Amino acid sequence: MSSLQILINRLPKYSQNLGIELKNLSVCHCNLTPEQFSGAILSIAYAIENERLLNYIKAYSKTIIDDDLVLECKKAVVIIKSLSLYTFNVKILDKSNKNKIFLVNDKKESKTKEFILFCYAASLIFKVNVLTSEYEQKIISLGFNETQLEMIYRLASVLDGIALSLFIESMGTYEFSGELTCS
Repeated sequence: MSSLQILINRLPKYSQNLGIELKNLSVCHCNLTPEQFSGAILSIAYAIENERLLNYIKAYSKTIIDDDLVLECKKAVVIIKSLSLYTFNVKILDKSNKNKIFLVNDKKESKTKEFILFCYAASLIFKVNVLTSEYEQKIISLGFNETQLEMIYRLASVLDGIALSLFIESMGTYEFSGELTCS
């Protein structure tokens, strides 16, 4: 049984619909390669900073990507988090700057560079929550499509909801009547 399935099985009853949504997203991948999907959910899990969620997602991702790429996801989140939204310049996302700004080593394979860039995009989408059309167009110009962006939005929403339910569950005595959903 994969760690994603274990996570889904351990979710409280009120957040089971989030587990179902995560399972559906993991099955369809919506135009993402398994590596991109793993990079996206791992980058988002690092950004959320919920240790329980991160442990499940990291265990799942390590079955698909190697340890070097796991580290690249973490680096992407740290760098994106260090950027202030007020000083973040859309020009950072220009194709001519991606190797320099995103600290992508020229010695890495092209496929690895694209994976790293995908992790940066996932981290950025989680950080700003709602992309302006200018940011969205810059990310699309780097080779992403609107379906991939929508998938990352959905993943971020679902994982954020799961992290909240894990936090509520860790509080122990709190009773929640209702259902957590993502929009």
